[in-house]
Amino acid sequence: MSINTATLAQLTSLTQAQSKRTIFGVKNGFNTTVMYFRRDNALAIRIFAKCSDKSARDELYSFSQANEKYSFVRMCDGRVTAMLSLDDNDTEGSVAVMLGHLYDLLNGLGFEPCCSTCGEHKPAKLFAFAHDCVNLCPECEVLVNADVDKTNSLLNRHKPKVIAALPALLIAAFVVFISARYTAGSSRGYFIASADGLFGISIASIIMYAQRIKPCIITIVLNIILCFVGYAAGNTVWHAEFFADFNKEHAAEQQYIVEYCDSENNGGNPYNDALVEGDTELIGKYKYLHHCTPDEREQHYKAAKRIIDHQTTWSCIKDFRELMFSDYGDNMRSTFMGLNGRALCILLVTGVLFWGYVMKIGFSKYSLVPLSSQYIRSMSDIDKLTDQN
Repeated sequence: MSINTATLAQLTSLTQAQSKRTIFGVKNGFNTTVMYFRRDNALAIRIFAKCSDKSARDELYSFSQANEKYSFVRMCDGRVTAMLSLDDNDTEGSVAVMLGHLYDLLNGLGFEPCCSTCGEHKPAKLFAFAHDCVNLCPECEVLVNADVDKTNSLLNRHKPKVIAALPALLIAAFVVFISARYTAGSSRGYFIASADGLFGISIASIIMYAQRIKPCIITIVLNIILCFVGYAAGNTVWHAEFFADFNKEHAAEQQYIVEYCDSENNGGNPYNDALVEGDTELIGKYKYLHHCTPDEREQHYKAAKRIIDHQTTWSCIKDFRELMFSDYGDNMRSTFMGLNGRALCILLVTGVLFWGYVMKIGFSKYSLVPLSSQYIRSMSDIDKLTDQN
């Protein structure tokens, strides 16, 4: 069963909100907000009213105990809060009746509409403020608006601190480097590039938010650049280790090429020497080199020396470009460039979107928005409405 909040709003003389699960307005003289939770099939009711008689608390408790549909009914800080649990047999009409019983009880106990700030019985209006709804009389509205203006002026003086943000940006870049260092060249590389980019940006934002460091365009650009540098460096180290492992595995079998060419350059004839000695293994290895042209032997010699001389990660990093453009690096070059290009694009897009969201939510200005002509989206997401003003 699903409650139609539009029908419920019509039956209870309240206003249907854009979210299609929240209604608000004036009922029986009380400013009210009602939110429908579809998953729990329940209504959260907030009525801005108070009663000077302290025994009203016990009456509300007795009412919730006697009506099994009401999980609780409580009076606190100038408002009455209730939770109405529903079942499959309930309709919009039956819900309206149950709401009517609650309002009848409040009227019978002498509850009066009140301002949720000063608590006095005055004409008041509903406002969206930060993450909540407040009910304010004209005098309190003036005071709250003054406090809001003062708070916003303080926020304006809260300037970004680029130098203070550098540790957070460097930590984020290091995290991206470590992740790319061990995963960049894997078969899931394109997915890893996406995850690393978002991970680095979120790490920086979390640390900066914890330190109350306000971001700015410079810190955002630095974050994207440093995360990309970290990813490219980690990707480079991964490929350098791949080259080092490959060279270690093939260095021994390439040694004979270096020995043949060095002997020939010193005036020797290693192929004939092998024939004289009757070393069939060397004869088989040297035969091809013996019939190669000098240019071909020189190419084989350079390739063998490259493999023998680059068996450590640092050596491969030092001559990374040479190895990447070598015969056995050609197949990896497109993957290396593709991963870095993908990471850069992802960092640019996610950096703008993510930081834009963080700045909007975490560092937005406050505002007091009257709900008489506005729709509230949801009680938990009401700050989005205030951002529009």
